[in-house]
Amino acid sequence: MGAAGWLLEAIGASWPPNYVAGRDRALETIRDALGDEAAAGALGEGRGMTLEEAVQYALGEADSS
Repeated sequence: MGAAGWLLEAIGASWPPNYVAGRDRALETIRDALGDEAAAGALGEGRGMTLEEAVQYALGEADSS
């Protein structure tokens, strides 16, 4: 979700209106499961990915080192 957010910003777009409620529910679930600090860290990690890294991560091909 972090990578998706920065990608949308990079092209001057925003979340489609029909995705916002689901995104907000997912973020709440993530925060409940991880806690606010860990959730913010995970989202920040996603925001720090390049496009290539985000695609690799989504496909399960991310470097685990």
